[in-house]
Amino acid sequence: MTRRVWDFDRITPEAGREAVALLTRRWRPEDLAALPRTDHRYEILDGALLVTPADSEEHQSWSAWAHDTLRASAPPGWRVHWNLGIAIEDDRLVPDLLVLSPDAPGAHRTYNPVIPALVVEVESDRTKGVDRTGKHEAYAFAGIRGYWRIERTGVLHVHRLRGFEYTAECVLEPGGSAVLDWPYPVTVTVPEKP
Repeated sequence: MTRRVWDFDRITPEAGREAVALLTRRWRPEDLAALPRTDHRYEILDGALLVTPADSEEHQSWSAWAHDTLRASAPPGWRVHWNLGIAIEDDRLVPDLLVLSPDAPGAHRTYNPVIPALVVEVESDRTKGVDRTGKHEAYAFAGIRGYWRIERTGVLHVHRLRGFEYTAECVLEPGGSAVLDWPYPVTVTVPEKP
């Protein structure tokens, strides 16, 4: 394998401007089709391209715990899905999990114009900031009534939409338990490890 070495003293001003334009441009949904197919997840948030690598085992374990918890309590017709893309105006986001009500249309595209009843994000070191602010705000703007954020330590933050922003409904530490009423009644007991 040949390693490419960049000689920054030899980069022309034109090449530098092209690189800056690529990094700072406003991304549109149609731009995603031109990106290479990889294990990376591509999202657009407020015109910025977010690229995250495949999930770690720990990340997948917390996602699986949340999925199993939500699915076990789901009434007939409710759907719990992994990594299903959603379209919110020009944003294209892929929550770790989402819950669709029986009334929600089928989600058969890469990015779907559906409004989930609940989205779940499992933080990683790379996504922590965007999960706590940008996505949090985009989901509220879209009218998604419930948002769970799971820290890597297992702390579960449960948010409900009140008006146009989320308010904290509860915070559960590992070992903690609560009966939640949204998107449907579900008893949540956070494990010490998933």
